[in-house]
Order: sequence, then C-alpha cells, then structure tokens
Amino acid sequence: MRKSAYIIADTIFGPIQKVEHYDHSNRTIILKESQSTYRKLGGQSIFEQDYKGRYSYLHHLALVLSATLQIPICIKLKDLYGVYLLHGATAITLESESGDKIFDLRPQYALYAYLPPGNYQLIVKPGYYQIFSFYFDVGYLNGLRKQEITFLEKLQNAHLINSAQPIHSADFKVGEVTTTFIKQMGNNLTKGNWNSELYVLDQLQTLLQLSKEKIIKQGVIHHGYDIPAELIKKMIENGVDQSGMQFEIKSLSRDIPLSLQHLNRLFKNKYGITLTAYKKKYIIEKSIPLLIRKIPIIGICEILEMKNERTFYRLFQKLNGMNTNEFLDRLNSKRDIKATS
Repeated sequence: MRKSAYIIADTIFGPIQKVEHYDHSNRTIILKESQSTYRKLGGQSIFEQDYKGRYSYLHHLALVLSATLQIPICIKLKDLYGVYLLHGATAITLESESGDKIFDLRPQYALYAYLPPGNYQLIVKPGYYQIFSFYFDVGYLNGLRKQEITFLEKLQNAHLINSAQPIHSADFKVGEVTTTFIKQMGNNLTKGNWNSELYVLDQLQTLLQLSKEKIIKQGVIHHGYDIPAELIKKMIENGVDQSGMQFEIKSLSRDIPLSLQHLNRLFKNKYGITLTAYKKKYIIEKSIPLLIRKIPIIGICEILEMKNERTFYRLFQKLNGMNTNEFLDRLNSKRDIKATS
C-alpha cells in the first residue's frame, strides 16, 4: 500500500541519525520489519517506524519535546486513519494549514479520521509522546458486516464522495489491553508473507471492532448493552501471548467498557467457562507444542511467565487429567497407531 501521510521533520528535528543513538527504554511499541528513522536537534527528537503492507500501513511515532511545536504533515492521498495517543504529557491537536482545528486527542485515547489531501500541522506541547496510527485499503471495509463499521459510516461516505472537509469519529479510551494488543501485533509483523498480510488485516479488524464497542458504549444509557464473547476471547489470547501467566484478567474491564462480572457472564454463556479458566486453558494449550519440542519445563515456565515448575505441573494435571509424561506417551502412541495403519 502506498504511503499517504508524511511528517515534514527535517527543519525541526534535523537530518537522519543512526537509529542506534535512540534510547529505546521508554518505547512501548516495536514494529518488526519496519523502516525506522531517528532525528534529534537540541532538546527535540523524533523516532518513526513505518510498516508498509500490501493492504495496510502502520506507523509509530515517539516524540521528545522541550518546547511546543507545530509539526507539518502532508497528506498526499485521501485515507481513513486510526490514531492512538498511547502516551502523552497532554492532548495533541491536529489543525488545517489555515489553523482550523480538526481534532484534539487526549493521552490514552484514540479516534478515526478521514483526511483529504492537503497540508496539516500537529500541535504538540513539551513532553514525551507515543502515537500509533494506521490506514488501510478502504475497499476492505466492504467485506465486513455493516454493523461492525457503523461508527465509520460518515467517514466512509466522505471518502466515497472525495469530500474536501476532514471528519473524525468520537474519541474513545485506550487501556492496557488495547496497548498490549497493538504491541503483540507489532511483534508479529513479517514482510513478503501472505499469511502476515492476512494476520495484519485480522488484527486491524479486531481493533475496529473493539473501537466500535467502546464508541457505542459511550452513547448507551441502558444496562442491556453487550459485546461479542469472541472479542473478549481474542483479547485474553493476545494478553496471554504477550504476558503469559502475568496477564491480569481484571485488566479487561479497564479497557473493554463493561464490568468484570458482566464480561465473565457473557463469556461463560458463550463458552461455558469463566475468563480465568479460559486464560489457564489457553496457557496450557500454548505449552503443548513446547513439550513436543522437548523444551525443559523450566524453559516453558519462563516462556509462559509462570512462577515455578510446580505451578505448571499442577495446572497441566488439573486440565488434562494426566501429567506431562503420560500426555506425551499417549500422544506418541497415537502417532504410532497412525503410522502402522
């Protein structure tokens, strides 16, 4: 996919420097297989990561500012953008070239915007900022169910008629589960791989779905509102993929706009088990390929971030009704039967 948004960084941040000079200690997001650039001039620095896929474009921006800046942005192609202010000292503001405000975005909030071609400026005050954004082939939305993208309808229409006016969605809270989800997606990126292209689109679809649920929830006053259990399941899996046993189920309710009790009830009605039970089940499922590869149990515990081997053995026995040796023996015997049949 062609790049459509360009930050004009040279005049403010100076020439490109070696990425090795950048301090990565505070960075939340790593986009693997991305093109990275780093610039620093005085007390101002900018670190950019660009991942160009066939149907999507991901961008991560880290800013360290000692003074308020107006950062020029050139939009060369009309697109729909998801913009996530994952970390910030205060709100950022996007303005048109003439100074008309398009939107404000608070720290740990996100929104979607349609931006026609033109020149813009991002107003950012002193401090440290991390901004994750993405855009994708708008035709991809045609393949989704209408109810999944109702919150983007006005933006889609503006894109369809080539509107000269920018428009944006309501903003919504970005919690640690969403941040973990974005981080996991960035860690799993590869280039030149069709499965990776499908993976990115699938992850972006989940982000769109989660965004829709949050935006709708903000405008809903009754207590009968629910979200799909499949979405809750995917967020648990991504949390475990990123943090193993250390992933906290209670973090779901700080991000998904429902109480933990409500989420638990929705999930159990669909899958027949609690949120915590599914987290443990998924962790043990992830351990099985490691066991087959004969990874030592202590190594599996490190990978899955479990406290000790005893905890792993106990959980494995409880969920499978047998210990790890018995499980592997049964697995091998099934393979032998298949080989001789």
